[in-house]
Amino acid sequence: MHLLPMPCYAIFRSYFSLLAICLLLQRAGAQTSHSKNIEVVSRRYAMMTTEVEIKVAAPKERARETAAAIERARAAMQKYIDVVNTWDARSDAAKINEQAGKKPVRIDDRLMRLLLHAREVSELSGGAFDVTYPPLARLWNLRAEKFTIPSDETIDRTRPLVNYRNLLLDPEAGTAFLRLEGMAIELGALAKGAAVDAAARSLRESGFANALIRASGDMLALGDKGGQPWLIGIRHPRGARTEVVGAVALRDKAICTSGDYEKAVVVDGKRYHHILDPRTGRPADRTVSVTVIAGNAETADALSTALFVLGPKAGMELCERLPGVEALFIDPEMRILRSSGFPEIQTEE
Repeated sequence: MHLLPMPCYAIFRSYFSLLAICLLLQRAGAQTSHSKNIEVVSRRYAMMTTEVEIKVAAPKERARETAAAIERARAAMQKYIDVVNTWDARSDAAKINEQAGKKPVRIDDRLMRLLLHAREVSELSGGAFDVTYPPLARLWNLRAEKFTIPSDETIDRTRPLVNYRNLLLDPEAGTAFLRLEGMAIELGALAKGAAVDAAARSLRESGFANALIRASGDMLALGDKGGQPWLIGIRHPRGARTEVVGAVALRDKAICTSGDYEKAVVVDGKRYHHILDPRTGRPADRTVSVTVIAGNAETADALSTALFVLGPKAGMELCERLPGVEALFIDPEMRILRSSGFPEIQTEE
């Protein structure tokens, strides 16, 4: 594990603009790669209550074909979202919530796979990751006109409704069931990553191997950009929205950051944010930012939340046990801690 004080990393902004909740990309206007024959075609969409961007690097003569492939990738993402979006009453995920405490619900195979993966991450993290957290999230309504800190009594009364073990999955029957009335699931902590992976599969099927797909802070770098790796910045958790602590160069890897800065309220000098520890019912306070690199966006998405809740010590121990996973923590003292295989951070004075 590498630990360095934050001042050792120069905060720079000239090459990056904010393109995600927790990550920043190279300046969006740079559409031409180092190879004169390669052009980056980019499209942005409003999806999943955030901005999605798909960039594909391909020969200029394939520009029209590239644009069509990007649209197919967007459609692949939307199909995934339609199944897992709990805000859409027609989705299978919403039906699970509607039938909580009543009866099992037959669900799409994609949702079953996602829920099984969520359970795996919950078990790995000792419950630090839990898709049944919505009853607690409703108590911590950060968007309320007047935010009120929930009482200990209210939190303790609600906590029994949050337990991933009470989400019963039957892959053979294709059903999911929340045992207790009042329970609910929410898949935002891994669904965006899964949608990004779906877009990547679509692009590969269309014959495009070099792309960058972003959904908020979830990104997947396919191949490269005209022979150069995709350069991705890591947002400074206490700086301006355009400040980064550095950048990493990636090929065929996913990267995701979870931070306490995007949805937060400060009361009497204490920050309350949206990343809750399901085990305590309160905002996790051991970390301010965690960036995870993994082989796919779904895994990076889920683990960034789990490691954030676990904190630098337990989170790093878990990370080092997982093959193909690397992490960078920024703790409350603004120290940077990197796992043993985390890529070199590029900075500029």
